[in-house]
Amino acid sequence: MKTLLIMRHADATWDEDQWPDFERPLTPTGMSQAPQMGRRLKNSGLLLDGVVCSSALRTRQTAMGVATELGLADLVQPRRELYMAALLDWEQTVRSLADDWSTVLCVAHNPGVQDMIRQLRRVETRVPPATLAIVQLGIESWAEFRRADAVDGIEVWFPEPT
Repeated sequence: MKTLLIMRHADATWDEDQWPDFERPLTPTGMSQAPQMGRRLKNSGLLLDGVVCSSALRTRQTAMGVATELGLADLVQPRRELYMAALLDWEQTVRSLADDWSTVLCVAHNPGVQDMIRQLRRVETRVPPATLAIVQLGIESWAEFRRADAVDGIEVWFPEPT
């Protein structure tokens, strides 16, 4: 059994005159949302084996905020293929995860995050910044992952209002 956590980056600035899209940082709200989700994960007792994220600044900041709360900052692995990833990119990324990782957090962007969660839940799902989906998969190896099947359960957490 594998557990995939899919998270949209926390709230980020929209000031594209100051930063190109890839370098947009989190807002003060976003900087509080990421550790908040880390604390929720810690309180849930769910243990992570790995953290992968888009290599964009806002996703790296989100992943580090969550991972730091869990004492796992050294596990964060930025991956260029998750920057604005489409469904096929998501599927390939998940299939490439290390099999010794049972529970993995992936942090990326909309619309890909929302599309992925919608595909797995089979229901339209609004995914605001810092939303986290916990997906229980009935697979033994990440290479078996297909977004059309293998979902044993899914829970979606929304950020607390700030």
